[in-house]
Amino acid sequence: RFAPRPAPRPGLATGRLALLAALLFAPLTACDDGEGSPSKAQEGTTDAGGDAARLDAGAVTPDASTNDSGLDAAHDAEAPDAELPDAVVDAALPDLAPLYPPPPTYAEALAAQPRTPPPVPEYSGGVCPPLVYSNVSAESLNTDFLSGIDNRQFRIIVPADYDPTRSYPLVFAWHWLAGNSEQMVNEGRIEGAATQVGFITVVFDRLLNERGNAEYLFSWPFAEEWGQDQEMLFFRDVFSCVNAQLNVDINRVYAVGVSAGALWLTHLMNTPIIDHFAAVEILSGGLAERGVALRMTYEPRDHRFPAFVLWGGPTDRFVIEFEPASLKLREALLAHHHFVVSCTHDSGHGLPPVTQVEGEPRFRMLWRFMLDHPYGLDPRASPYFETGLPEQFESWCEIASEPPPAQ
Repeated sequence: RFAPRPAPRPGLATGRLALLAALLFAPLTACDDGEGSPSKAQEGTTDAGGDAARLDAGAVTPDASTNDSGLDAAHDAEAPDAELPDAVVDAALPDLAPLYPPPPTYAEALAAQPRTPPPVPEYSGGVCPPLVYSNVSAESLNTDFLSGIDNRQFRIIVPADYDPTRSYPLVFAWHWLAGNSEQMVNEGRIEGAATQVGFITVVFDRLLNERGNAEYLFSWPFAEEWGQDQEMLFFRDVFSCVNAQLNVDINRVYAVGVSAGALWLTHLMNTPIIDHFAAVEILSGGLAERGVALRMTYEPRDHRFPAFVLWGGPTDRFVIEFEPASLKLREALLAHHHFVVSCTHDSGHGLPPVTQVEGEPRFRMLWRFMLDHPYGLDPRASPYFETGLPEQFESWCEIASEPPPAQ
């Protein structure tokens, strides 16, 4: 079932990865609540994959008492599969961030903006296997989906009243560190939202090796160059087969990532994958930095997509400092004429304190933002400039962009 994995590229990439692992799996003394007390990630509770001893060894273990939040569940990480080298090489790596040209003018961005999404990719395996989809999470799991050399799994949640004769928006979702698709469906209350709002959701599962351990250091390969092409192929293959077997509104394809999943989605902004999305949502992600080993950058493409950037304020940290990462991403997007809504709550790397309204989805502002922004809007354009943020948005959200100039 499992083909041999390619070895990580030697040289600079391997040195960076070793250094990154050393930095991230060192004792997490910086992850406190700002007053010297341990954070949830340091409390040493157990899960199915490890125990408190792993925390003492520098791994991350979850806090079982915080299982009500996908962001809290981001603490559910595991140690790397392989032992770290005795000495970290390339410790003094130079800053290799590319020198970017100045941002385009608004007129240049407007002229370059695509008005229709690119064609849906073709499945690399020939004929797509029959897919499983349901409004019930337990009945929505697709397993043994062949993509390249890997067998992968994911869930497809559809409205309870799914009608194959009408087209639906499609949302792709990437989970947090050491999470899974079932957790994301449950924590996001996606079953109910899919029916109430009317959309299809694909929730990916991270790649596991033959031992059942994570193939990538942080569930998604934003830190491992060798895995990025294969992971993007997985997206394209799933997109192809979902589009072939369900009725998708190709102008309303969206993406959302949480924590590690948000960092991976941030990375995808630099690739042709982003060109398929009408809008994206980054929940505690951004342009992360960790020493000299991890320095995420934004490499703008012609497609200016509306972006929803949310984080938990100055205490939003779990190995990564998510407030500066989120602010850096927000400013990069604004500089390149994207429409941006930013939301800053006060719950750190935990569940956003969203208002619960009877009869509406739990995270109603997330779904509202997506569906209000179809593909091909002018750069910085949004109906929110005329109406203000809809009532579904929290008071701690704001329109970060300036209106587009009059034509």
